Amino acid sequence: MAAGELNRWWRIGLPVVAPLVRLLFRVRVAGLEHVPTTGPAILVFNHVSTFDGPVLAIETSRRLRRETRFLVASEFFAKPFFGWILRRFDQIKIRRPDIARAKQVLGWEPRVSFDDGMRRTIEWFKERV
Repeated sequence: MAAGELNRWWRIGLPVVAPLVRLLFRVRVAGLEHVPTTGPAILVFNHVSTFDGPVLAIETSRRLRRETRFLVASEFFAKPFFGWILRRFDQIKIRRPDIARAKQVLGWEPRVSFDDGMRRTIEWFKERV
């Protein structure tokens, strides 16, 4: 599949799902002009609900005609219906870190809050990209 193309599932799913999303939700997208139409890109957003990731993927794909892939917790792939959809739309399965287990095995304690860690990570990428 060439850069910027949508796979078969995106081409079938977008015309069906995008109007439904716009009907059910007030979607506001800001900063889309900063997303390249081809090549790799990292989209960072705050979750407000479970629907944020899928709605962002749908709107980005609809507006830019670009396949959008997300890192999705592996437990969602274990659910029959959602797992099937996630696999068809080429989403990326990740295993969430088990912080409690890390603390127990390594005697490790987080030194940075999630918000501060995200801020530092974004600053690191901005300096290097």
